[in-house]
Amino acid sequence: MKKHHRTRWETTIKTTGAKSEMEKTELKTKHVYGAAAIAHCLKDVDFPITKNQLVRRYGNCVVEIEKGETMKLKEVLDYVQKGTFNSPVDIEKSLK
Repeated sequence: MKKHHRTRWETTIKTTGAKSEMEKTELKTKHVYGAAAIAHCLKDVDFPITKNQLVRRYGNCVVEIEKGETMKLKEVLDYVQKGTFNSPVDIEKSLK
């Protein structure tokens, strides 16, 4: 029987436990859509912020607005009037 030679990756996984940590992270990650997906995209926003600033900084972030339907955030923000947002709640209210 041939002896299996470990690759560098297999050795790293075994010694650091990276695979188990990666699996734990994947289990914790939930698939979000709708307002939660938009909030996730905007988690690093410093408020207050204008619509134009949102579009410039975060417009290319892809969000799943409904299961299976994705859009860039700038396309979602097309439905919002110009203005300044003071919190994530302001953004969410403007999208309703």
